[in-house]
Amino acid sequence: MKDLHELTLEELRYFLRLLRQARYAALDDAEDFISICFALEEIGLRILGEKRTGLGGYQDALTFWVKDARQDQFSANLRRLIGARNDKSHTGAYARNAVTKAVAVGSVLEDCLMARLMTVEDIMTEGVVFAEPFMSLAKVRELMLSHSFSFLPVKWGEKFGLLSDREVARLWRTYAKKDSEPHLTPCVT
Repeated sequence: MKDLHELTLEELRYFLRLLRQARYAALDDAEDFISICFALEEIGLRILGEKRTGLGGYQDALTFWVKDARQDQFSANLRRLIGARNDKSHTGAYARNAVTKAVAVGSVLEDCLMARLMTVEDIMTEGVVFAEPFMSLAKVRELMLSHSFSFLPVKWGEKFGLLSDREVARLWRTYAKKDSEPHLTPCVT
């Protein structure tokens, strides 16, 4: 069984990206916990160096990576996720609950991976979502809603700031008093 210390820098980065992408897929679709299951199986395969049947075959190997106080909770969430994966009904509240467990499991493994990475380049998020000053209020609101953000980075000249959902709502109301189409107003005027 491979420990985190035995993985190359490229492997650590790859698995961190894999878990993040799976988490984004789960957050995008409240019933998609399978993406995280696939990521966990791929990590388990690399840790063990052999293929096992289903996510349950990798449970011990994945739990082995979590060496802190979170191990018991991680193991409990992973067992619930494995149970959900093996169940035939992957819809509704049951699937949404499985997504919650999957995101919790994936987040703990992301933390374990990030602890082994040393530079900002290793752990930085690619494809950062941000607002441009010329973007309309409607576009900024769409970005915030689609990504569940309360704040969005925005660049004004050489300076950066955060645009809050509250500020977007305030600007919308302000422009609605002056203009019949406030949603087309640029977020920074």
